[in-house]
Amino acid sequence: VAATAAGTRCAALEAGEALQAEWRWTASLPQSSRSAWCFPGVPPLVASAWALVAAISTGYTVLCFKCIAELLAGVRTAPTSPLLQWEFYIILVVGLSLATFELHCLNLALRSGDAVKVVPMYLSLGMLAQMSTGGVFFQEFDDFRSAADATTFAGSVVATLVSVAAM
Repeated sequence: VAATAAGTRCAALEAGEALQAEWRWTASLPQSSRSAWCFPGVPPLVASAWALVAAISTGYTVLCFKCIAELLAGVRTAPTSPLLQWEFYIILVVGLSLATFELHCLNLALRSGDAVKVVPMYLSLGMLAQMSTGGVFFQEFDDFRSAADATTFAGSVVATLVSVAAM
């Protein structure tokens, strides 16, 4: 209770009220309002950490569904249908699992922080994660024809992130 009065950030209580707190020890919460992700004696994870995990999950979710789209786009030219391959279904299950995990982490971030800060952070970090996974796994960064192209792209990404941070 003293941690709440000190102005620390914490998870919302059962009534849905967001506390204006930075940290809160789970032991001081009533048993009925403790999250499954909180452990006695350990401070709960902050909203920015959950937003980061959700954003990283976004990158891999998009990667899985891009793989599925690429497989389905080549159905007519492929010697055998990707729908007959077990790997297709593994990618599909992993993609759906990551999408579910991503939404769960985003909900935890929104539960433990202000939406005005969590949503822009999640979207901007998600954009970086998607660009990174696409650039690494599909060699999309190789499409830059010159250093000027890469510099222009990097500058526009930085400008977008600075704009989000300035909000």
